[in-house]
Amino acid sequence: MRTTLLLMLCLLSFYHFAPQPAYGDARLSVAVSILPHKYFVEKIGKRFVDVNVVVPPGANPATYEPTHKQLLSLSLARIYFATGAPFEQKWLPKIRQSFPDILTTDINDGIKLKEKKVTTPIETPAAKPGRKKHTEDGKGTHYDPHTWLAPPLVIIQARNILNALVEADPSHSAEYRENYKEFTQELIRLDFELMYLFSEIKTKKIMLAAHPAWNYFADAYGITMINLDVDGKEPSKAQLSELITKARKNRVKNIFIQPQFPAATAKTIAKAIGAQTVEADALSIDWEANLRSVAKNVLEGLYR
Repeated sequence: MRTTLLLMLCLLSFYHFAPQPAYGDARLSVAVSILPHKYFVEKIGKRFVDVNVVVPPGANPATYEPTHKQLLSLSLARIYFATGAPFEQKWLPKIRQSFPDILTTDINDGIKLKEKKVTTPIETPAAKPGRKKHTEDGKGTHYDPHTWLAPPLVIIQARNILNALVEADPSHSAEYRENYKEFTQELIRLDFELMYLFSEIKTKKIMLAAHPAWNYFADAYGITMINLDVDGKEPSKAQLSELITKARKNRVKNIFIQPQFPAATAKTIAKAIGAQTVEADALSIDWEANLRSVAKNVLEGLYR
C-alpha cells in the first residue's frame, strides 16, 4: 500500500508541474467531496467555477477510495473544500503536502461538530482546536460531518465558500458576493419554512433513521433522533430488541433509510412494528428539494 501511495504522489507531482491552463476567463477549478457541497459552491460560484466531486452518486463516503484519475485531477484544483469524509483522513494530508498551492478549506470552519465515540482507530488531523487523533489503544473520537443537512449551518458553510472563492479568484469577488447574498436569503427562507412546519406539531417529534446522518437537521427543528447505527455497526440482538421497543413506544411510522447504506435492520424493525421504510438520501444533489421531501415524510409519519 505504501509503495502504491508513493507512486501516486510521484505521478501527481509530475502532473502538477506539467503546463497548467491559463486562468484568465477560464472557470475556477474547485473540488469537493460530496454532491451537496457541489450544489452550494455552484450557488455562489455559478458560471465562474468548475466543480469536481470526489465521491460519485451512489457511493458510500465512509468506505470510498478515490481513483488514480480523481487524485490526478485534484492536482489541477485551485480549492479543495474538505468536509470530514473518512477518505479525506487518509489522502488529504498527502495531497496537501504534495500540492501546497491548493487552497484547502475546511467547509465546517466555525461550526461546533458533534462528537461520536468510536472503538476503531480514526485518524483525524489535529492541526485545529477541537480535532483529535486516535489514541494508541484504538479508541478515539471522531466528528459527525453531516452539517450540510441543517440550513442554519449551511449559512456558515456558504460564508466559508465565499471567502475561499474570493481569495482564489479576486477578479470575480463582486459576483461571488452577490451570489452569496442571494443564496443566504434562500437558506433563511428555507430555514423559516421548516421551523414553521415543525413548530405546528404539538406532540413529540420523532425521527428514526438507519444511518446517523440527520442529527444536525433534528437539532435545528426540535426533533428527537433515534439512530439504528450502533458505533458504526449493526445492532446486536439485544440492541435490536431495545430499538424495536423504543420505536413501538414512540409510535414510529416512518423509518428513514439511505441508499448508500444497508437497510436490513430498518426493514426488520419496520416489519415488527408495522412501520414503513422511506428513502432519505443525505447526499442528494437536489439539496433544497431533498430537505423539503424529508421534512414532509417526517411530518407524515407523525400523523399516520
